[in-house]
This record gives sequence, C-alpha cells and structure tokens, in this order.
Amino acid sequence: MTLFRFRGNESDIEVYNDKQVTALKKARKNKYIELNVKVQKKHLDMMSRAIGKHSSNEQLLEEFIKQVSQL
Repeated sequence: MTLFRFRGNESDIEVYNDKQVTALKKARKNKYIELNVKVQKKHLDMMSRAIGKHSSNEQLLEEFIKQVSQL
C-alpha cells in the first residue's frame, strides 16, 4: 500500500511506503494525553508492593487504573 499526500498550494507530493503508513497508523492510535492526577500515597504504595518498588509513578498509576477498572 502506498499513500500519497498532497496539500493545496504545495508543489511537492509526499509518498509513504507500507512501513511508514503502518507506523503512522500506530502513532495515531497511541496518542498520549497529559493529565494531572491526585492519588493517595497509600494507593501508590500498595501498587508499588504489587508490581515492584523500582516502578515509576506512571507505571504505578497505570496498574492502579487497571486494578480499579476490574472491580
């Protein structure tokens, strides 16, 4: 699959190969949204014990959301 991209008033046409098209589709699906979240320290500590103390706050928050969504 080859994708051609042309915008009005531009003289160049961008051509994407299969690998680039797949990467672009994956990037669109994996967009990040930045949120400010307040979580009690006891919940982060609980998740830290569950998945490991070396985990970042982002990983701990993801695990917390997974656990809460399963309830």
